Amino acid sequence: ERAAEAVALWRQNLTQSPDYLPSRLSLARALERQGQSAAAAQEYTEMVRRKPDYVAARLALAELENKAGRPEAALEQLQQARRLQPKNPLIWEQIGDVEKARGRTAEAQAAWRSALENAPDAPTRRRISRKLRAPGR
Repeated sequence: ERAAEAVALWRQNLTQSPDYLPSRLSLARALERQGQSAAAAQEYTEMVRRKPDYVAARLALAELENKAGRPEAALEQLQQARRLQPKNPLIWEQIGDVEKARGRTAEAQAAWRSALENAPDAPTRRRISRKLRAPGR
């Protein structure tokens, strides 16, 4: 009940101030938690339309697109994010994950190698290294 009230308030805020990204981000996250992935994707799409350099919104949208069975749309968002932040290992890792799911092993490995080159810490390097060593790469 409280979640529905919060969603209504965020929608009201956005009616008055459509460019207020904190409300749009909170709304998108709430919709996603409620299992309303399509509605959440619409909010992330609107964020990207209003602020094309907002990498976090692109990553969230890519994740939803991939889960919805639209890997090409996910890759488009990830490629745009990569152009904005070419050394972001999370972007490269997600590109690798999508490519792996598409059966494009060589592309996945290349993306994971880029992620590994830019990994900021040991836990990230270990996680990505495991993907590179996994059977059936």
